[in-house]
Amino acid sequence: MESLCASTLVVDVENISVNQGHIYMAVYKLASESTWDDPPVRTLKQPVEARQQRFTIDDLSRGRYAIRLYHDVNINQQLDTSKRGLPREPVGFSNNIRLKKGAPAISDCSFSIDDEAVALSIQLRGKIKVDTQKTP
Repeated sequence: MESLCASTLVVDVENISVNQGHIYMAVYKLASESTWDDPPVRTLKQPVEARQQRFTIDDLSRGRYAIRLYHDVNINQQLDTSKRGLPREPVGFSNNIRLKKGAPAISDCSFSIDDEAVALSIQLRGKIKVDTQKTP
């Protein structure tokens, strides 16, 4: 039975290398066999205005969650990837898990929310490999 209690999640996104574009964040509530292909419970978008951005998400129920995000530097509303599927824009995951041979397992990025507010810091990782002058 899911708790009716709601908590607040505050996420500071750090290591933003350029003050342009948007940060896109997806928040996933984990079940026993969750994957990144499951639909997120929240998606957020915020324009980059500083080298650190704060997201505040209210009304999350108790449970295990994971976050993935990316910095859309060239403002094309998608994560640009290479032919091999590697990100060409900075990405980040809860627990600050690093990319190795692809996205980390969602379970490695999990954290718990109970009745208290939760604060996380997520470091963006990866070099910008897209044309930063290209803005639609």
